[in-house]
Amino acid sequence: MTRRIAIFKYLMAIATLAACTDEATPPASGCVPTRQFFEDRVWGAFMEATCAGCHNAQGVARQTQLVLQSASQPGYLDHNLAVLQKLAMVQVQGEPLLLRKARGELDHGGGVRLKVGSANYQALAQLIDRFEHPVTCTAPAKGSPLRGKLVLQGPRASLRRIALTLAGRLPRADELASVDKDGEKALPALVDALMEEPAFVARMQELWSDKLLVGRYLGGNNATNLLDGKDYPQKQWYNDAKLEPDEALRKLGQQVVNDRLAREPLTLLGYVLQQHKPLSEILTADYVVHDPLTARVYGVTEGFADPKNPNEFKPIHVPGGEQAGMLTSPIFLNRFPTSATNRNRHRARTVYDLFLATDILKLGDRPIDPTQVTDHTPTLFNADCTVCHTVMEPVAGTFQNWDEKGRYRPPENGWYADMWPPGFGQTTLPTAQKTKGLQWLGQQVAADDRFALAAVQVLLQGLMGRKPLIVPGKGDPGQVWQQAAWQFEQEELLAAATAMRSAKLELRAAVKSLVLSPIFRIGGLAAGAKPQDRQALALLGGDRWLTPEELDRKLTAVFGATWTRWDGKGWLVEDLRLLYGGIDGGDVTERVRSPNGVMLAIGKRLANEMACKVTAQDFVVDKALRRLFLEVERTYAPEDANGFAIAEAQAAIKQNIAHLHELLLGETLPAGDDELERTWQLFYQTWQEGSAALAKGEQPAGTGDYLQWQCRALKDPATGADLDAKVKIEKDPEYVLRAWAAVLTYLMQDARFLHQ
Repeated sequence: MTRRIAIFKYLMAIATLAACTDEATPPASGCVPTRQFFEDRVWGAFMEATCAGCHNAQGVARQTQLVLQSASQPGYLDHNLAVLQKLAMVQVQGEPLLLRKARGELDHGGGVRLKVGSANYQALAQLIDRFEHPVTCTAPAKGSPLRGKLVLQGPRASLRRIALTLAGRLPRADELASVDKDGEKALPALVDALMEEPAFVARMQELWSDKLLVGRYLGGNNATNLLDGKDYPQKQWYNDAKLEPDEALRKLGQQVVNDRLAREPLTLLGYVLQQHKPLSEILTADYVVHDPLTARVYGVTEGFADPKNPNEFKPIHVPGGEQAGMLTSPIFLNRFPTSATNRNRHRARTVYDLFLATDILKLGDRPIDPTQVTDHTPTLFNADCTVCHTVMEPVAGTFQNWDEKGRYRPPENGWYADMWPPGFGQTTLPTAQKTKGLQWLGQQVAADDRFALAAVQVLLQGLMGRKPLIVPGKGDPGQVWQQAAWQFEQEELLAAATAMRSAKLELRAAVKSLVLSPIFRIGGLAAGAKPQDRQALALLGGDRWLTPEELDRKLTAVFGATWTRWDGKGWLVEDLRLLYGGIDGGDVTERVRSPNGVMLAIGKRLANEMACKVTAQDFVVDKALRRLFLEVERTYAPEDANGFAIAEAQAAIKQNIAHLHELLLGETLPAGDDELERTWQLFYQTWQEGSAALAKGEQPAGTGDYLQWQCRALKDPATGADLDAKVKIEKDPEYVLRAWAAVLTYLMQDARFLHQ
């Protein structure tokens, strides 16, 4: 610790940042509240650019009393104002410490920051005076200018979106009745119930999988090959008859073990959620969670009721080394690798990114002239380098016991002397914890307020389909409305993180806060909104393009079946997943969030094939159990053979069209609505043209009366058994089924079906 302090003192003595111009700032007119004065005349005018580069939690002046937060942190203005107010009371020889430091006095490592008599120097002096003599005037309302201008989706629409997003299903009749009766008041309890369903846990695993990228190791022996054979001689027991003579058990092991090992971090996450444990346990757990077949990979065979049951999951302790949740998983350590020269810096950056909502590269986000980096070991002594390395390298050192292959191999000669000592933040790793550095790190990260915020950011990206907004820079085009959108989002993310911390880091609290917030339930803008409000709203977003996995679940929720290949596997989660914007965790690690031509073409094919598949299948089910055609039968044609309208049939068809709009698009439309009329015209014209062609002996969309084979209903949708000849549907002599298929195709290509 002594060496570290000495280095800091040296840095404080030599560190200077490029001085910003100290140009005059015109004084504000009228009464200006102190917070606004600070934001406009001090922070925005010079302090952010001139002081915050060193005086931040990671900078060379982080051990001083002036530690400022950046605009990327919620509540940064109020925090910084409070820090300055506290320091303003400190005087040296009758003058405020802040002013003397700004003039470069008292061994200020940053040198002269403000010229005496300049507008910025005077603004700082006025701020200090305001602290001693408060200015009283009406302060503008806190919060984003968007607050109160957004219109939320109604309770019904919100419930549909939340249910599809969290549980992959549509709301039940009793849930809809609850929101119809109690409105907004019913939503919190309904969200709580949704989060107790197994599908919710799977959904959260899916979100974190996008960040952990463990999909790279699925299939074959990709995951088990990561393990050292000397450490784990049974890593591929399922391929060795000497280790396991039971051939049937070996085949079962070949099917499940590798992929279960690949998903080890996600299985731990699922267990933590199922048990309602604090999310921090994904970093602090001294166990992993596996079934008995996968546990054998680690040499663990005890503690299971049935050693052959692949569906029995238990926490297990891996022999040897330390265990710290995901951090010590061989999957995590190999997916975020290191090397002899990288020295765990990549792993440290990953920890900050995934678990501390901090992009280390942004800390030093300014051009660096390599010709000016002449220091011996610049990562210790050059201010351009230390701004990142003082943050990254201590955490890198806590990984010292794990080598580039993810093996527990404590270094014989200790950690590198030319790096910052192992630790976290202001704290150095205790000597007694040297062999358990990651267990110690997990506890430090879990206790940091940023841990909850990082979890909320993962939720935002997964549930909203975009990354958090970034604060606009000074002079950016559209800065006003970009700032409004960013501030509004930050307020909601901070609220979700606060709710999570109040719930002892239970993730459900953050999920609930987020899905009930305005940024998740945006329905539009209130009357009188300005153009800049609309631009801000566009940044916050609303409906988003569904991922292939989400669309696959939506198909099942709506139709009771999904879009399948010849072998029964889903097109969207198999062959077309990457083409539809998905990821595999290996070569493709970022989802495509805006549809391209290929994705739109896939959506069109999906609509055509699904409509063909489900139309006849729904009609072979008893009417009380149908999903799609509740008001009609397959013989309900709009006109008789002589061309006269059948009023009852037309009324039933229109009622069923209204039902399909609600089922597929989530919209409840009154009779006579233009949208319903357009869909009715599509049905009627399709039926009219098709039936006329049949009467002339032509062969439209099939072979005369016969449906194309993919469109026939030959098996029971529930059991897969062959249907009785009297029940199965092979023909469509009235051309009614094909008209309904056209309606379904039309609705499934609607943006509201492909988005959510």
